[in-house]
Amino acid sequence: NDSVLLYNVTQHRVEMSRNPDQIRSIASITKLMTAMVTLDYDKDLSRRLMLSRAVHSHLPRQEYTREQLLNAMLIKSDNAAAETIAEDYPGGRTAFIATMNRYAFMWGMKRTQFVDPSGLGVFNVSTAKDVAEMVQVASGYWFISEASGKKQVAFETKYKKKIRTIRLDHTSGPLLFAFDNVIISKTGLTGSAGWCVG
Repeated sequence: NDSVLLYNVTQHRVEMSRNPDQIRSIASITKLMTAMVTLDYDKDLSRRLMLSRAVHSHLPRQEYTREQLLNAMLIKSDNAAAETIAEDYPGGRTAFIATMNRYAFMWGMKRTQFVDPSGLGVFNVSTAKDVAEMVQVASGYWFISEASGKKQVAFETKYKKKIRTIRLDHTSGPLLFAFDNVIISKTGLTGSAGWCVG
């Protein structure tokens, strides 16, 4: 009983649809909205932030640029990167989530609700139809589009006074190897949401 919506953007028509209005958890597809709110709020991607301790991360706890955090979030689906970005927002995490929901309302995503910036919780919900709208809006953000096509990102980090390189593989790796011209892609997986792709 999955939900699917396959929309042909070129022809402006739905090619396939199954339960497109069913409300369900969307896991890390959430991070597309997190990225859009972040990029709209502050275009300075070089500003540095200390990685949040709120949730687990693939990165060592230290300062990262907003560009690095956005890449870690969109490419490796790093949850701490999403939390760090949300905590940096004027008014903090609560105001950030309120803005996510305001955007959803503004774009006509009537069956979508966000309660966290990462998608870890079960209460970030949407429908296939609403997710399709969000993906279409996200395709207008050059940074999101560029990150969607990267198979890997590498960061130099300091550890015990030594520089080491951390490589993060894209969670959409199989999709990127199968198709050459992916404009936007974001996957997600939680127990409640199951496998998600947007």
